[in-house]
Amino acid sequence: MRWLLFAMLAGCAEPTGLGDASTTTYANAASATVVVANASDGVRAFRVWSVEIGDAQPGTDCKNRGDALIVFDVFTQLSSAPRGVVPLTMEVPPLVYPAVAAHYVDGFPIDGEMVIDAASTTGLFGSFRGQANLQGTVVTVEAAFEAPTCGL
Repeated sequence: MRWLLFAMLAGCAEPTGLGDASTTTYANAASATVVVANASDGVRAFRVWSVEIGDAQPGTDCKNRGDALIVFDVFTQLSSAPRGVVPLTMEVPPLVYPAVAAHYVDGFPIDGEMVIDAASTTGLFGSFRGQANLQGTVVTVEAAFEAPTCGL
């Protein structure tokens, strides 16, 4: 199945729906998408790749995806896509690129490391491993995603 996804990336095919995802903290997490935006903090410009993992079924039109359960904001320079190990940042926007800021949608931060296996304008494919303190309880957070880009 991965070879098909890499072929889709290589061919720059426009994805039509949500990709597959799973996490250890949400049993109902099933899908992922990436929303890409250019941004600026007034001093420098950068690109934010927001990987959203939610409970909609894979293949669902990304515009009808509903609310995300976990969000990974990956920051890069404007001309690049993230690849390999992406370090965590608690400073948003980060001073060094690439960097990832991870959080549950209810605001709890996640500490860990992201690995991007493949990246292009059509999506990000990778995994995350770390931990979070959810209301006083430390939980392990593992996520895997095949997230096509959603053009909103």
